[in-house]
Amino acid sequence: MREGKIATGMTDILGSEKLDVASDEVTGAIFYSINATKRGLRGVEFGSRLIKRAVKELKEEFGGISDFVTLSPLPGFRKWVNEQEGGAKVEGEGGELEYERLDKFADKYLASKDKSGKPVNSVARFHMGNGAKILQINRNGDMSKRGMDSSFGYMVNYRYEM
Repeated sequence: MREGKIATGMTDILGSEKLDVASDEVTGAIFYSINATKRGLRGVEFGSRLIKRAVKELKEEFGGISDFVTLSPLPGFRKWVNEQEGGAKVEGEGGELEYERLDKFADKYLASKDKSGKPVNSVARFHMGNGAKILQINRNGDMSKRGMDSSFGYMVNYRYEM
């Protein structure tokens, strides 16, 4: 991660050119969130260990690294908004998304807790349960069909304070 540059969307990750930076100049790392795509792996706590191991190895390799941030999906956001709105659309006349409304919904969605007091969003629950804090919410983070269908394209950066 370059000084002050945090990936806010998939194009930042997939479209990035390789930077020629000396190892002692690296100050941060971006983790793209992984999903337990195999049903048999759901509930298996390997993600936390994976993050901690990656942080340890990165710190060993890059002594000046201190900033660890994720670029994470916001799965279920579209479904949740539809439930809140009773199926009403969040699009203007031209079919454009009403981002001001969606921004407020994203804040509310990420602040919503289940009966046990944990975030309703599974990715937020994972990261916040491992000590991360929400850094920022990003519009147009994942404009793929899957990203739009699941979350109106929204993604979230979580920061780990190690």
